[in-house]
Parts: sequence; structure tokens; C-alpha cells
Amino acid sequence: MSFTATQDNLTHSIDQLADGTEHPHSARRSPSNNLFNAQFLKTHTCNKFSDFGHFVAAGFPDTDFESIPDAKWNRWIKQSTNFATWNDMKSAALKAYMAGRLTFQ
Repeated sequence: MSFTATQDNLTHSIDQLADGTEHPHSARRSPSNNLFNAQFLKTHTCNKFSDFGHFVAAGFPDTDFESIPDAKWNRWIKQSTNFATWNDMKSAALKAYMAGRLTFQ
């Protein structure tokens, strides 16, 4: 297997973890609590939220995460976090998650 193929597989796996999906082209799914853990949310929401479900419900009560329109979700992210977009938030969460998982000997 070439380095490029391995890198593509890793990128695909990371995308799945960040999106909480099994397929790269499936609808948006509720992300992993591993990515959006209490520490991450507290840090990036000025200690307003420590649970992703509460974060979603605060902006969209009685709404299923998957049914929130992207434009409205991005507005909520910009309003409630220190991120400009959902993609920015996912990227930061993934970096924090991976940094916490990597150990060097």
C-alpha cells in the first residue's frame, strides 16, 4: 500500500469520526461525544456548555440534530462558540482529540 493510499484511508477515517458518520456522503449525524467532550465545549463556549446535547438543544429546542439546516447551524456555531463555522469547530475538536490520543515514547 502506498503512502498516499494510507493517508487517504486515514483522512477518510478522521472525517468519519469528525462527522459521526459511517459513509462520507451520508447526512450529517450527531458527532461523537469523544470529539465534543465537556472540556472542549467548556473551553470554546465560555463555560456555557459541557454537553453536546445541551449545546444543540439550547439553540434548537425540540429539533433533531440531523434536521437543522446547515446555514442555521453555522449561525449558531458562530454565535455560541469561538468558531466561525461548523467545519472550523469539527477541525479543532478533531485536533484536540487526536492530540489527546497520541502518545510519544
